[in-house]
Amino acid sequence: MTDNTARGRNGEAGLAMRIAPEITVRSDFARHEVTASLRGAIDGYGDDNIDLVPDLDATANVRFDLYDPTTLTLGASWSWRQETASDANVPNTVSTPGDEHAVGLTATLTHLFRSVEATITTAVTRYFYTESTLVGGGSLSNDDRERTEGTVGLRLAYADPVLLRPFIDGEVGLRRYDVSADTGGYRRGAETFALRGGFIVDDPVLTGELSAGIAGERADDTRLGDILTWTVDGSLTWRATALTTVTASATTSINATTLAGSGGSIAHTLGLSVRHALRRNLDANLDLTATRTDYDGTGRTDDLFLAAAGLTYRMNRTLALRGLVEHERLYTTATGEGYDATTVLAGVRLTR
Repeated sequence: MTDNTARGRNGEAGLAMRIAPEITVRSDFARHEVTASLRGAIDGYGDDNIDLVPDLDATANVRFDLYDPTTLTLGASWSWRQETASDANVPNTVSTPGDEHAVGLTATLTHLFRSVEATITTAVTRYFYTESTLVGGGSLSNDDRERTEGTVGLRLAYADPVLLRPFIDGEVGLRRYDVSADTGGYRRGAETFALRGGFIVDDPVLTGELSAGIAGERADDTRLGDILTWTVDGSLTWRATALTTVTASATTSINATTLAGSGGSIAHTLGLSVRHALRRNLDANLDLTATRTDYDGTGRTDDLFLAAAGLTYRMNRTLALRGLVEHERLYTTATGEGYDATTVLAGVRLTR
C-alpha cells in the first residue's frame, strides 16, 4: 500500500501493486555475442480501477568480432515510463500525465592501438509522448515535446591491465523537435557537447569507473540562455566482505524541458546501494538516491530523495519471498509542488 498514489501534490492513499519483470539473454557463441534484457516495474494504484504506471527498459546488443583487436557493437533500446504530477514539464491543469517512450539505436566501433583503446559511438534517440488528461475532462497533446536527439562520441582509454586506467572522452550532439516552436513560442532545438576525463578501476575488491568534466548546450532560440555545468559520472563497487557489497554512483545530465524561459534542466544524482547476505538464503538491501535538478533560467530547483530497504528470503531456486519499504520526498522552490510518499510492498519473486 502507499500513502500517495499520484506521486504529487494532493496524492491519496491506496492499494499498491507491482509487477517487476527482469529477463536477461546472452548467447554462447565462440565468436560474436548477442545480449538482450528487459527490466523495470509496472506499478498499479487504486482500490477499484487499478491505474498502471510503467517504468520499463529494454535493450538488445549484437557484438561482431571483426578481427583482432576490432569489434563493432550494434544496439537498440526502448524505455516506457509515465511522468509524475510533480514534473515541471506537466502543467497544473493535468490530472493524469501521459507516457514517455524513448527508442534508441547505437553503433560502437572499438579498436586497440597498442596500449590505447579507441571507441567511437554514434547514437540516435527518438522521444514521443501520449496525451495527458486534464482536470475537468479533455486532453492535452504533447506533440510539441516530441523530438530526436543524436550524438557522436570518442573515448581514448589506457588498455594495459593496471589498477587505475585513465581515459578521456567527449561527444557532440543535436536535438531537433518535430515542430519548429512549442506552445510558448520557443524554438527548443539545441546543440550539445560534453568533455570528461577519469579512470577505470579493475581490482578484485574495487571495480568500476569515475569521471569528471563539463557539459553544455546552446539553444536555437536566443531567448534561452546557454547551459554550462560541471559533471561527475560513474559507478564504483566495493566488495567489503564475502557477504557485503557497496556501490556508489554519480550521474550528471542536461535534459530537455518545455518550462517557459528555460533552455533545459541540469540534474546531478548521487546514489548508494548496500547488499548484505544475512544468511545463506536471506538477503538485505538498502538503496539511497538524491537528485538535484536546476531548471536553467527560471530559478526553480527540485531536490528529490529516495530511500528503499528490503529483505529477500529464497525458499528455493525458483521461489523467493520479498518485502520492501520505499520513501520518496520532493522539495522544490515551486509553490505547492512538493510531496512525500511511502510505499510498503510484500510479495513473491519467481526466477527461472
